[in-house]
Amino acid sequence: MNDNKVFLQRFLLAMLGYVIMLVISVLVLKNVGQPYVRILAALLPMIPVWFGLKAVIGAVRSMDEFQQRIQLEAVGFGFIATAFLTFGYAVLVSAGFPELSWYWVMPLMVVLWGLGQWLAPRKYQ
Repeated sequence: MNDNKVFLQRFLLAMLGYVIMLVISVLVLKNVGQPYVRILAALLPMIPVWFGLKAVIGAVRSMDEFQQRIQLEAVGFGFIATAFLTFGYAVLVSAGFPELSWYWVMPLMVVLWGLGQWLAPRKYQ
């Protein structure tokens, strides 16, 4: 099996695990009052996220040096753009804008990483 198929299988399995663990987590958080159980339930979805992260790292390690460079530039772009946007929004919050949940940071990073993956190769064409 080629590296892309292995990555896709591992990543999709991790995301399926995430959805399952998220449902379990939400159900436990709605129905259980003990603090330690609630903390464990809240962290439960992080287990499959870890496996998804490992799948991404494995995929990047299996790439050739040029593709790794593109990924580095894309991740760098995503990181810097996320820092810029979140800091900028934090300043706006001090001016009266509504606060946003931390839940938005990771999706923003992923979207900006994807944008970086689209932008990075263009300078080599």
